[in-house]
Amino acid sequence: MEQDCRIFIIVEDKWGKEFIKRLLIRLRKYNPKKFKIQSSKGRDKLLSPRLKKALNDAFYNNKYNKAIVFVDLHGEDKEVLLANLKELVGEYINRTTFIIFEHEIEEWIVYSMDLKYSSKPSDALNKYLKMMRGVKKGYKKNKLPGFADRIKIDKLKKQETFKKFLDALDCD
Repeated sequence: MEQDCRIFIIVEDKWGKEFIKRLLIRLRKYNPKKFKIQSSKGRDKLLSPRLKKALNDAFYNNKYNKAIVFVDLHGEDKEVLLANLKELVGEYINRTTFIIFEHEIEEWIVYSMDLKYSSKPSDALNKYLKMMRGVKKGYKKNKLPGFADRIKIDKLKKQETFKKFLDALDCD
């Protein structure tokens, strides 16, 4: 990564923010002077004009070079979502990378752990934690950051959205 490269990252919630931060630490890329990770405090707020306002602030007031936006698709139409995102970010489209999960960010975890799922990856994690680990309450979103410390990064490097994320971390 270039010395003066600064990347603004937007995620849907506070758990995703901490998950991405811990993942960057594991990748040996985290530097608070180069990265800002912000929670949009919900998908609805992320998919609103607030996104463009946040990007404007990042690019012009804080001098970030590029942005990465994480969005959970939750089974919706990807092309429709992508069109909406492109419209929302407007002139920032060439400086913004969208990491879109078919369902949710937990896809990276279940891929890394070779878990299968039929509806949502978080359901697979819930079942795994209850059955295999003896955890009574199963998976809750607040457990997401801890999985950043346990996932198999070498395996994850084969997953498409993770590869896109790694590519987006470079400012070349």
